[in-house]
Amino acid sequence: MKLSHAIRFTLFAFVIAAAALGATLTHTASPVSAFPPPPETRYVDDNYAGSNGAACVAYATNYNHCYATITAAINDSDAAAGDTIWVDDGTYNEQVFINKPLTIVSFHGPTLTKITQNNSSYVVHVEADPVTFGGPGTVIGGGGFTVTQSGTGAAFDVNGSDVDGPSLTIQNNVFEGTDSLYGVNVNPPIVGGHATISGNTFKKSATAVVYSFQIIVNFDSADQGAPAQLAAAQVVGRQVVHDRAGLVVRRHVDGVAIDEGWTAGIVTG
Repeated sequence: MKLSHAIRFTLFAFVIAAAALGATLTHTASPVSAFPPPPETRYVDDNYAGSNGAACVAYATNYNHCYATITAAINDSDAAAGDTIWVDDGTYNEQVFINKPLTIVSFHGPTLTKITQNNSSYVVHVEADPVTFGGPGTVIGGGGFTVTQSGTGAAFDVNGSDVDGPSLTIQNNVFEGTDSLYGVNVNPPIVGGHATISGNTFKKSATAVVYSFQIIVNFDSADQGAPAQLAAAQVVGRQVVHDRAGLVVRRHVDGVAIDEGWTAGIVTG
């Protein structure tokens, strides 16, 4: 029996379709890439109300990455190593705990961007590496912050045992103290990493009675008992101290580079 041309064409098309369907059903999906996602930019605006719109900073292009606090930006489950958090003008009354490798900068520098607390612990605390807090400039380069401690604690506190990778950079910020203990406190010491504290200003807050901080910058490794723990720590770049002796290092100062701009020398012990 001879099949008509139309019937033969229909059967041929059916065979092709069946073969394609079989290939689809038996296809094994490619494995999902294990590489981490590329770094993203996140935006913080203290006026942000939690919905798309003008309340978020004008610079934001992705409103899913806009937050009202710095803490919310850090704690977002999507925030990953290498992300940059840009902070718009405002006063942020929050305790900032940095536990991810991030860069945190302000749009317009410390005059317009402030983080404040009144406690006996810290305003900003770092337990990650690498971390950059404060930028080299304003707007394009990113600026620093005014970090005000109105209590007895530290303005900026670092768990040095967690800084074991490329670097920790603290630059171009203003640290205000109110008869507080530490401007920048690094303890336990940094062992395998590198820290740079550059271009910051330490000063009294408006309500300080006697001084800003008892200790401006503290690298305290006395409890570790190893004399060369600070070889990778640098304090550089015209730090300005308004009302207290300059750098104070608690023991084991081997290899610490002290650059220009301090009003007094190193005090050890």
